[in-house]
Amino acid sequence: MKFSKFKYFPCLALFLITGCSGYSDNHIDAEVLSVAVSNKGAVTPNPISTTAVIKSDAIEFSKIQSGQVIEKWIKKAQPTNLASLQSKISQFNLFNASDITLQPGQQACTGWQGMTIVMGISDSEHTLNVDGSVCDRTQWPEGIRELVNLHDSLVGSNTCPTFSPPSPDWCSDGTILPPVIDGNGCYRAPRCQRNISCPEYSPPAPGWCEDGTIIQPQVDQNGCYGPPTCQRNV
Repeated sequence: MKFSKFKYFPCLALFLITGCSGYSDNHIDAEVLSVAVSNKGAVTPNPISTTAVIKSDAIEFSKIQSGQVIEKWIKKAQPTNLASLQSKISQFNLFNASDITLQPGQQACTGWQGMTIVMGISDSEHTLNVDGSVCDRTQWPEGIRELVNLHDSLVGSNTCPTFSPPSPDWCSDGTILPPVIDGNGCYRAPRCQRNISCPEYSPPAPGWCEDGTIIQPQVDQNGCYGPPTCQRNV
């Protein structure tokens, strides 16, 4: 667990004199720039872990199994998303919270690997670890439980399409173009610019399809147009 840099010296001095009367550290004064929650997944030979990061302008989600990304998306964040998380962090003073471990009398879980919560500010971050033996959120401190539940609700409302990563040789004969984000803040499917020259076709002769309908050319897998075709009126 790593703590952020906070100034306690003024409070210490004030406490020695007045018992720290009038001073409160229940609210952080730094702007929260991101909140990331990483779920390490179940205890299995090939667990699936997920990481969701909420920033001021975007929500990023990834799912990983055996070191490979099997799902990834990004969507536009609402201005209130990060502000609502910061409100929870301030309300429960979570920058001073400790890791969650199994306490005496609590029922232990045996099939979960745990969770990591990272709250970032401009020059530091605070990391909280939830032990895998404490999968029951009702056993968590109220502030951390509310923060993670809120985080899940904001991430879970994804409306972006998901794409499986392409095979390693999918674009071996071309160049993978940078991802494009549409007007909804969603990534579009990856694109490959093939390093090939498309064939050129001479215009058909006049009257070539007078007794039929010209069918517009189709685009093949290399992004090249084929020749026009004629559907005869029989």
